[in-house]
Amino acid sequence: MTEYEKIALAAWLHDIGIFSQRAGFGSGEQFLQSVKDCLPGDDTQAAEVIKLADAWRNPSAYEEWLIAHGDRLSRGVEDYKRDDETEFYEPLVHLVSTIQIREEAPKTGYCSMKPLEGRAIFSLEDAKADRQEYLKLWNNFKEDFRALKGLEYGKFILSLDTLLERYCWCIPVSSQERDISLYQHLKMSAAFAGTLFLYNQDKNTPTKEALDAHDAEPFLFIQGDVSGIQKYIFDLKITDNNAKLLRARSFQIWTLGELMAGHLAGKFGVSRENIITSAGAKFLLLVPNIDGAKEKLDELRPEIESFFLREFAGKLSFVLSDGVPAKGRDVQKGNIQELLNRIGECGDEAKQRKMQAALGREGHVLTDLYESYKSKEVCKYCDTFPAEPKADDKIRCKKCDYLIKEIGEKLVKKTNRITLKTTDELSSFNEMVLLDEEKDFDYLTSYEPGFPLMSLPYAAPKDAKNNLYTFEEMAEKAEGGNKKLAMFKADIDNLGFIFTSPWGKESGDKASFSRYAQLSRQIHYFFTAFISGFIEGSEKYRDKIYDDYKDKIYTVFSGGDDLCVLGAWDAVMRFARDFQKELSVFTGKNPSVTISGGIALADPKLPVRAIAAMAEDALEQAKKRKNKSDNKIIKNAVSVFGVTVSWEEYKQSLLDAEKIIEYIDNDIVSSAVVYKMIDFANRARDEKNGNLRDKLWVSNYRYIIMRNISEDHKDALDFFNKFGVYPNVNDLMEKSRIAVSYALYIKRKGKNNTEEENNA
Repeated sequence: MTEYEKIALAAWLHDIGIFSQRAGFGSGEQFLQSVKDCLPGDDTQAAEVIKLADAWRNPSAYEEWLIAHGDRLSRGVEDYKRDDETEFYEPLVHLVSTIQIREEAPKTGYCSMKPLEGRAIFSLEDAKADRQEYLKLWNNFKEDFRALKGLEYGKFILSLDTLLERYCWCIPVSSQERDISLYQHLKMSAAFAGTLFLYNQDKNTPTKEALDAHDAEPFLFIQGDVSGIQKYIFDLKITDNNAKLLRARSFQIWTLGELMAGHLAGKFGVSRENIITSAGAKFLLLVPNIDGAKEKLDELRPEIESFFLREFAGKLSFVLSDGVPAKGRDVQKGNIQELLNRIGECGDEAKQRKMQAALGREGHVLTDLYESYKSKEVCKYCDTFPAEPKADDKIRCKKCDYLIKEIGEKLVKKTNRITLKTTDELSSFNEMVLLDEEKDFDYLTSYEPGFPLMSLPYAAPKDAKNNLYTFEEMAEKAEGGNKKLAMFKADIDNLGFIFTSPWGKESGDKASFSRYAQLSRQIHYFFTAFISGFIEGSEKYRDKIYDDYKDKIYTVFSGGDDLCVLGAWDAVMRFARDFQKELSVFTGKNPSVTISGGIALADPKLPVRAIAAMAEDALEQAKKRKNKSDNKIIKNAVSVFGVTVSWEEYKQSLLDAEKIIEYIDNDIVSSAVVYKMIDFANRARDEKNGNLRDKLWVSNYRYIIMRNISEDHKDALDFFNKFGVYPNVNDLMEKSRIAVSYALYIKRKGKNNTEEENNA
């Protein structure tokens, strides 16, 4: 190990005694001595790491002060003194449950003392955190730690990261920081300590005085962002192999963020812990603000942008910020929010110069690509790169062929191993990513001690031979005669406020980088590992009986704060309801964390980009929902069939749909009468918009209901009459379109339908 690696590793392990002593095992130093042979490096280096990890509480040497400073910066405090936390037995406060950007105060939730998997991440009203709970976790952690034996430093840190997150994600650091997990604290401590070491090494000032200097700016925060994601994912020119290409492109985006973050970390000589956040192909990286750091960014930018030009011909681009320098005081409570705002503004400025470095160096014409068109056909799948002859007579390029066969097909079969190669030079994507090739060390898609974990957010319906269903086959799984697809797109409302002012006026006093990273990580976990397991029906991810989505819903993308699924239309509509319900439970029913969603129904033969555009339009409509009392936008809604409703109204609409289906099945009401409700919904909407000719729709509607439903069925009369009740009669009838349309789609007999049915 290098000196930097010893410092970083010691910081990763410096507070492990919090875990061991609460479990009744002994001090952190005792534990580290018991696993000394598992640490990377030789015996002498392992001993040095253990000494540093133990001595930081009463530091005397410069290296010990480094770790003390890392601990302080991770917490966002100035001093090192604190009460003894080893006898503290309270559950970790669920950070997402505490977010408050609305007037209504949230109810604090807590985390269960369990390994991070399944529903463990959900907020609980109460949770046990006694010594027995710690001991259960500790025994598993201690056993799994031994699986790290023999790994060189880089691989050791990747696996240690996974191990600590799995078992320490639910452990509060102290009574003062009940909402900061031990895992996140250790990771941020390592990032700050290692960065300080590299900075002072460059300045040739390895002293405590240099660490205490108030004017120094040892930190540089760099933001990286892959741009053009959704347009790229959905830009499929032909319908052949659409399902595989969608999945492959989504995975490609997922890994590009990881690859670029790892590449930049390597260029600046820092380790995994310095990637503070990484989600949705956007990351924040901490590097030392050494001499030449800004110049290095200027060198790296055209290199990375040129890689994106070669790989994607401008359809995807990469935005690399100029970096924001920071002092030690900038990462203290009260100042962090202002720093995060500067980082965000710097990233926004970089977007205005997107790909200009590469275009300035290589020109605005992709000459090689242009020349290739003279002798080769253009790929039918991407309509961008030259096609190569294929054994199956398909006209496609090498890139699309790789995505379909090496990524799309293997992901369908639930790949277990992923190799990411982050080298000094950026080669082609298919040289940097390998799936299911037996290597001595890979990311695994399910937890195994000694390996890093990559939780993929993908679920896909497959047949008995493990082949992915086509869109037409998924549509055939819809109930009734209407075999349509539906796409559901959703994202968290007001995410900018959530990350810039998550606790309202107290945000500045409470903020720390550990909290910021933990907030991002909790939300990202819900949108990736949890949602994938939930769709696939794993018992770990469901505590109630839900519909079976495994064979009906396909995850297009999910991560960060947004989600897109495609599948049989009725399953997708029910999934939207259940997804919102699960998010609410995850947040502890926090009124400040809401989502909006859009659902679009379409024929399975319609190009997927058209379906995506329709779903995006519906999502935008949902985000425009206003409060009637003050006309302010409140979001927290879903839009489908041209109608925007709150989630409670949507859930009621699905219940109403089931009631309508029941009445039709029992011959209490005819489909023809239900079809007429579509017209009444239109008339109610038009009257609301000022069309006076539609004023009589209420009396017309009541007349039709009374004429066509027998008085013997009072419950049915009451049910249908509720859509014509003042004072909100226009809203009620307009919103009935969701329940009516759902019921009619289910009851549709087949392709031979009347014009009225088709309009419905």
